[in-house]
Amino acid sequence: MSTPCNRAAARDTGHTLVELLLVLVLAAVLLVVAIPGYQQVQLKSRRKVAAGMLLALASRQEAFLRNYQRYAASMAELGFQDPLYIDSMASTATASRATYRLDLLQVEGRYTGVRAVAVNAQGADRSCRELVLGASGERLAVGSTGESNYACWQ
Repeated sequence: MSTPCNRAAARDTGHTLVELLLVLVLAAVLLVVAIPGYQQVQLKSRRKVAAGMLLALASRQEAFLRNYQRYAASMAELGFQDPLYIDSMASTATASRATYRLDLLQVEGRYTGVRAVAVNAQGADRSCRELVLGASGERLAVGSTGESNYACWQ
């Protein structure tokens, strides 16, 4: 049989259901606040990787021009698969695992620049769905609304 002292001591060492629920509610609130910020950091990080790959692709195009006196007409001529999909580490990826698809832009067979289009999870980057680096170096970003957003390159 337990004595009143033993019951009181046992009660003091444990936590009540209300205390545990309070801790769970606080943890949930912290997660609700932290997760969107973390997701935005991920989107921006992947966007920076894509911008770097666009610069590398444009540089490869310029090297091709120096060697062959013309721009490459396809990604294959530059030594890449066509279409080129990259992941968040700037590695070649399958379409289902990729964060961006990179393309050469051409108008009537004339090279005009390179483009990165957000795919899969990166498609949540609504303000910067498409990054474009023009042949003369101009930078453009287009969101889902179609408006330009140069801040995407920052």
